[in-house]
Amino acid sequence: MTRSADHTNRLAALGVACSVLASGSIAAAQPAVTGQAATEANRPDRSGLTLELGLGAAISNFPFVQGSETHVGLAPLSLSLGGFVNPHLAVMVRASGTSFFKDGTDYNAAFYGVAAQYWINDDVFVGGGAGLAVNFAVFGDHIVPSESKGLGLTARAGYAFYSVRDHAFATTLELFPSISSGGVVQLGAAANLQWQWL
Repeated sequence: MTRSADHTNRLAALGVACSVLASGSIAAAQPAVTGQAATEANRPDRSGLTLELGLGAAISNFPFVQGSETHVGLAPLSLSLGGFVNPHLAVMVRASGTSFFKDGTDYNAAFYGVAAQYWINDDVFVGGGAGLAVNFAVFGDHIVPSESKGLGLTARAGYAFYSVRDHAFATTLELFPSISSGGVVQLGAAANLQWQWL
């Protein structure tokens, strides 16, 4: 074999080796690009309508004739329905509150009003709102409304421990300060586990 032919064969072999290495590099890079695209596709899509449902434990400061009492109980099913103004801010109507059982009666301190939710990032949000605070009791099949009605406020914070494109599961802490038309001040708090449709 001549020196020229040997040189040509070496160049051809080098070219094949470079092609193989380049193909391997492209193939290795493709999963990273695909993985990044998949991550972006699963990011929460906070737009359009939104719905929240929550349930948990609560503490209530409730007015009785003989004076206010503090009880630990349940946070009844909370509900929010509204829409996202932008990817960080949602405006909604909200129903939530606290409850407890005493002597066979279910006492409730409910909030009905308008609230805002602001997502600081994909994991943490805060919120607040104002509306009507209503106390009522459920005894058997009877609902007994209380004379205690007035201005109700809500303030809450939440952490989304699992989120995908259209759903977020979070733990939340919500406070319910209120003042009745008779000047009675109440304060309740609820720790909820909630699901939100984004």
